Amino acid sequence: METFEEIQSWGVTHYTIEKGSHISVKTDKAEIDIFTNPYFGRMLFIDGVLQSSEKDEKLYHQTLVEYCKPTGRVLIAGGAEGATAREVLTRPVLKVDMVDWDKELVNLMRREVFCEGVFDNPSLEIVHEDIMKYLTSSCNFYDSIIIDLLDPHTEDEIKWLSAVCVLATTRLTSGGTLVLNAGGNYDIMVRLVHVLEEKCLCRTEYKTIFIPSFQELWYLIKICKV
Repeated sequence: METFEEIQSWGVTHYTIEKGSHISVKTDKAEIDIFTNPYFGRMLFIDGVLQSSEKDEKLYHQTLVEYCKPTGRVLIAGGAEGATAREVLTRPVLKVDMVDWDKELVNLMRREVFCEGVFDNPSLEIVHEDIMKYLTSSCNFYDSIIIDLLDPHTEDEIKWLSAVCVLATTRLTSGGTLVLNAGGNYDIMVRLVHVLEEKCLCRTEYKTIFIPSFQELWYLIKICKV
């Protein structure tokens, strides 16, 4: 029986793959694996790291969106599988811009279970561009911003994600809210909070959530612009 190996800091997890369900694609941006597991259902991996499982992705995405409580015009950075946009558009928002640089991945996810048809919603506009480039060049302002990008591990990734958030706060309207996926490392989350409080001059808080398929506590950071 085919299996998929995920390597994390605590060790290796092997996932059983149901026969004929495995899609493996190398896009211009990443290695993508999508398959069905007997317990978790459809699973999405980017560069060998789990991003979403059908069994518990709503626990993550609903919590992420609820923490933000999006209103008005909303920006989603990342979120290729469409699940964040799906949850945002259950709320009375005006417009959602989703910026994800991997067009091939987004097109793959249009046929997967996570999006539940959200890509056909006329209130959703998808831009395939690097988020830093978009935030630098766009003139748009947002009432709510959700940063749903890959969680940081290296020093360079921490610096880059901090820079994204600092730039994004310049696109927040007064009273607006930004929520960030900060990953599963407590020390990295604390470092991000300190950087954001220092550079954004905004009120910052965080919350934890346990996602079974992630096998660890997960951290979300919220920035409120006053």
